[in-house]
Amino acid sequence: MFHRIHSFGKCTRGNVAFMTASALLPLLTLTAGGLEFAERQRIEISMQHAADTAVMAAFDNSKRGFRKKMRIAHQFFDANFQHAHRVTRIKKRLAGKDQRKRLVLTYQASGQVQSLFGELNPFTSNTIKVTSRAELIYHSARGPRLISASSSQSKSQ
Repeated sequence: MFHRIHSFGKCTRGNVAFMTASALLPLLTLTAGGLEFAERQRIEISMQHAADTAVMAAFDNSKRGFRKKMRIAHQFFDANFQHAHRVTRIKKRLAGKDQRKRLVLTYQASGQVQSLFGELNPFTSNTIKVTSRAELIYHSARGPRLISASSSQSKSQ
């Protein structure tokens, strides 16, 4: 077996070893970037779903105080965010506007994603920010509804 490995290293017919090594580096880099991007997207989708659930849960009972709404929203976010172990420094915030005929609540969450390959992979961003807005129209038979859901990404340094 050692003889074959030695002869493979000495082989000059087509320089197979050199071509394999030179093709392997870009392929491994692209594979690592793809895995990193897929993991980041999965975490972002999970965080957006948790934020949507949290803002809708804050409308549980409109007679409750804002602190209770905030506590319920945070509990629902924590219960529905499946990838909390992959994100550090999660910041959560519930804000509301009580206008004449409707109540609009906005739930924002952000966190830094831990990279699968450490700092070696420069292709993906570290911070995910999601925002969900929902409204409840007073004196309406319709329940609360989700107005908008958005996410953004940035590279933290």
